[in-house]
Amino acid sequence: MYYSLSDQAVCYTDEIQNALRKICLTWAKTLAKFNRQNEAIALLEKTDRILVSDEETVALQYHLYMKKKIRLKPRHCLTIISRNCCASVTVKMKPRR
Repeated sequence: MYYSLSDQAVCYTDEIQNALRKICLTWAKTLAKFNRQNEAIALLEKTDRILVSDEETVALQYHLYMKKKIRLKPRHCLTIISRNCCASVTVKMKPRR
């Protein structure tokens, strides 16, 4: 079975993203374990654009923000999670008064 060049590029991109995810999670968890939450948060924020919809990295980021008592960032994480969970559902919100 032969793959086209675009199929190979997609497979290679997926492999790179999976490797980056594993590395990022391993390092972030290790840093957090040794009370280096700031470095763990910085690492997770740097991979934010590539691993946008990865639930485990977003959940770890949320946990670290809450532990460091950073107020606005956890809301961003919850927005990402809700967007991923409800991507196929359209909900009309009532305007605030």
